[in-house]
Amino acid sequence: KITLPVILAWQEADDTQRAFWQRTLGDGDIHDGDLDKARALLQRHEAVGRALSYAREETERAIRALSVMPEGPIKNALREAALFAGKRAY
Repeated sequence: KITLPVILAWQEADDTQRAFWQRTLGDGDIHDGDLDKARALLQRHEAVGRALSYAREETERAIRALSVMPEGPIKNALREAALFAGKRAY
């Protein structure tokens, strides 16, 4: 799947790395060892950590946006939904 970590890694990728992403995700041509290579590229570009930081920032932004709402069950549910979405690791 093309996720934020993959997008971040793609943005910083060289031509060889972009060709890898195109072959595997764009063309669906998967070879043995490609999962390990994808993980290595994500790690090299610190893409997962950067994506998690972005998710935390967006979660905080969403919760701040709720400040205009009156306290109550709807606001609480929206806050909990934002926290859940911001913490999930998959």
